[in-house]
Amino acid sequence: MDYLIRIPFFIFVFLLSGYLYFDAMYHNLSGNEYNTISLSKVDETYISSAGSDKNYANIIAIQPFMYPADYSSKERFFNKLESYLLKAKRNGFLKDRTTIIFPDHIGTPLYLSYQRKEVYTSQTLENALSFYNSPKYPLIEKRIIKPQIELIKEILDSKYKDVAEMYISTFSDLAKIYKVNILSGSVVLPQLNINEGKIVFTGKDRKVYGFMFNSSGLITQKVERRHIYNFEKEFIVSGNPPEEGIVVPGIPNKMAVIMSGDTLSALSYTRIIQVTDLWVSPSIKPSTEIFNFSDPKFSGELQNPSKSLFKDSDSLLTNREQWHKFSITGRHASTSSKSYIQVFLNGELYDIKLDTWSCYNAKSSGKQDFVDPKKTSAIINVFL
Repeated sequence: MDYLIRIPFFIFVFLLSGYLYFDAMYHNLSGNEYNTISLSKVDETYISSAGSDKNYANIIAIQPFMYPADYSSKERFFNKLESYLLKAKRNGFLKDRTTIIFPDHIGTPLYLSYQRKEVYTSQTLENALSFYNSPKYPLIEKRIIKPQIELIKEILDSKYKDVAEMYISTFSDLAKIYKVNILSGSVVLPQLNINEGKIVFTGKDRKVYGFMFNSSGLITQKVERRHIYNFEKEFIVSGNPPEEGIVVPGIPNKMAVIMSGDTLSALSYTRIIQVTDLWVSPSIKPSTEIFNFSDPKFSGELQNPSKSLFKDSDSLLTNREQWHKFSITGRHASTSSKSYIQVFLNGELYDIKLDTWSCYNAKSSGKQDFVDPKKTSAIINVFL
């Protein structure tokens, strides 16, 4: 009898799933609509290079300019990122031992993939989420919206496997096609470990993860971010960044990876990291995120993190100037490390405003450069 009762229920679920699938297919963003969005925007790429090619190795940091539509499918995400690799190749930067760095959270908007076109054409994130559709919360635009935080949590919990597949395969394929190492920026995923070059989920706590891919497309290491921005506090937990440099395939010297807000903490600069030749920082900085740099947590000295280095005159500096003084730019100057690169995510991502303060310093060539803020994207190259 119970079996007979369940039949109508299963039929209903089947029909609902089918309806949602074809509804999404019918209303999704077409190729012509995507091209219209892409062509209506001007993406000017700032290109800068330091050092000379000694046939040894080089690091390329890519500051992409992303739109919600770039995340509408795996193919569009791949093609957008590949377009920057093609620019790097045309400029002669792709070598036998090249490592490419992408910014923090470059993969997280993939949680909005394969949705109705209104998700990608909305002006605000709140409105985009009102059109988000799946069997778990069908036709959400036609009912009362649940609190945004709860909706985002549902999306993160229900779609992480699909997002992980799209994110991992994109960077794995790029690494294999162009025969380069890639530090893949980051994406929000549940707790995980690396086993034989693949990820294995081990828990429910969400963290910000990045991965190092070798030129065969395999994951060799993972990195995590400790600092949590205000906009992330409801969704993720603090990670455990590597306390020493990570191994870069094909390069004997290790590379220190310090992500986003972790660059502001003296606790991130262990002795091992201070003597590492290269520091890289995949970063993101929402314009609404304000730091109190007089707090020793952000301005503490390396030897004594509880002692603030903030001076009264520092209060006259702009937010950008304060960031550079107390972040990786200022920390790097007093160490034996030869180079650093910090690269930020940029784009028109709904009503989320981003600060893009990408920069680098190559002590060997005596060159320091800050990306022109008038340019939307950037390709930074440093020969080691």
